[in-house]
Amino acid sequence: MAPLPKVGEKRAKPLFGVTAAMINAASPNDFLATEFLEGYLLDEEGLRTFNSDGSLGAVAHRAYQAELGENPNIAATLANAEIGDPMPNIPEMGAFWSAMEPALQNIGSGRQAPQAALDAAAERMRTSIQ
Repeated sequence: MAPLPKVGEKRAKPLFGVTAAMINAASPNDFLATEFLEGYLLDEEGLRTFNSDGSLGAVAHRAYQAELGENPNIAATLANAEIGDPMPNIPEMGAFWSAMEPALQNIGSGRQAPQAALDAAAERMRTSIQ
């Protein structure tokens, strides 16, 4: 992991996702769910348990992020998120990711030069949303 490179003179802006939880207003135990979220899941111990499989990435909890930030991949993820934008929740993102997946695989494996792979992905995106 590393901060995204510049495209021309401008720094690329990554998209980032967020893990969230909601409580159904009709829940008969909404107070217990609130207590679980606020009293356990959002403290360091709860986050550490939730992250035991390494799935959290960078987190908003400052003390726990300081601990995670010792990992250079997590530090780079946070640096990218700080300059990025939240991923839009729109159907067109499906076209983006389905076009980008083979491009990223081809770039990573050396099967295609980055510019050629990204140009092909851009064409797939244009075709799929028209």
